[in-house]
Amino acid sequence: MRTARHPLLLILSGGAFVVGMTAGALNADDMALPPCSFIVRPAGAPATCGFPFPPEALRPVGMNSMGEWVGYRYLCDDPTVKIALRWSAEAGLQSMPLPPGSWNSFAAGINDRGTIVGFREGTTNGIKHGQWACIWMGGQFIEIPPADNCSAWSGANAVNNADVVVGWRDGPSCKGGSPSRYAFIWQAGQVTDIDPTPFGTSSAQAIGVSENGIVAGYIGGATLASGRAFRWTNGVMEILQPLAGGLNSTAFGVNNSGTVVGRTYTPASPGELLRLVPTIWRVGSGPESLALLPGYRSGACIRVNNANTVLGWMSQPQQAGLAHNPYVLWIDGVPHALGDLVGIPAAIESTTGIDLNDRGTALCVGGDTLISPPGGAWLMSPTSAAADLNGDCRIDGADLSLLLGNWGLANANAQGDLNHDGRVDGVDLGLLLGSWSVG
Repeated sequence: MRTARHPLLLILSGGAFVVGMTAGALNADDMALPPCSFIVRPAGAPATCGFPFPPEALRPVGMNSMGEWVGYRYLCDDPTVKIALRWSAEAGLQSMPLPPGSWNSFAAGINDRGTIVGFREGTTNGIKHGQWACIWMGGQFIEIPPADNCSAWSGANAVNNADVVVGWRDGPSCKGGSPSRYAFIWQAGQVTDIDPTPFGTSSAQAIGVSENGIVAGYIGGATLASGRAFRWTNGVMEILQPLAGGLNSTAFGVNNSGTVVGRTYTPASPGELLRLVPTIWRVGSGPESLALLPGYRSGACIRVNNANTVLGWMSQPQQAGLAHNPYVLWIDGVPHALGDLVGIPAAIESTTGIDLNDRGTALCVGGDTLISPPGGAWLMSPTSAAADLNGDCRIDGADLSLLLGNWGLANANAQGDLNHDGRVDGVDLGLLLGSWSVG
């Protein structure tokens, strides 16, 4: 007879807790149980204003594979001003350094090398400007201005471990030209613009970049129906069509296999809002929808990692008692509300999922006060064996590939250093193979 596993909350030292599983009778709901349990750890709690900001001011945006995140806070005496932030378990919350004459900044992404991207407003070479994309890298501060001097805006959205940066920058529209906005790819000081005009639109934005340099984003124009997701691989642009009957498509994340995730806008029944459908585009196939939680009509994907775990959200509940906007992880294609994964269903309503890394860790804010102080950030990670390098609750060829990809690397935080001796080598390989198929 099969048995089911049910959540058991265990409080750990240091404010962390783990959700385990107890045996019990199987019921229909157990078919959607996740393949492993999750541990939750605090990742930055805001203080009162003046030391240094109000509780509602903490805004994580992006995370690396070590669980460090970047984002912003609001200035206490002026809530319209943002200050770029970085958080790590070792150093806590830190404001990002800025050049003189800066008055607004925002951090959007961080890689494992500590390179951070975002934007700032300020003065450059004596010229006052609006939002410009920027990079904090190796003690340098680098800006990526708009494509034309009379344009005001640009922004960086993501960076991979090769220091490839993606984002957007305004084009020459102020002089009557087109496009109004380019997507861009920056590496080693060189900018490559992705021009949307050959595809019949006037605007493009790059949102995500995989470790092997595949870029995802979207293009659009003046009408809702003109928007399309794209995948950019080695200079080749591929337009990703919406699901059948959809009005447009938008992409927000991509992984090393070229799998892109996002959403499709679809027309709804008369008198209803437009409906969003969580959508995934695999290489060599058309768009596919991901399942919604029972009782919901709308949703979207925002991140995908190399284990094909997907982070997203759902909305438009069809009955009373359902959370308005639950965030979910799709594990093996099955959606699980974040609050359920950590054993606190009450947290579903107030938890916001921000990012997902290649170790299966999700960055979140809000939720029940047992998880985090109001306005605080927290990390939830699968608690499978150490050899489960990608956090998919299995130890298989995907984990072996990650270990071999880091072979010989001397780094205390290297993915694959299972015995924590600062190097990925044969000892780690033996540990992984000894745990094979354990999850």
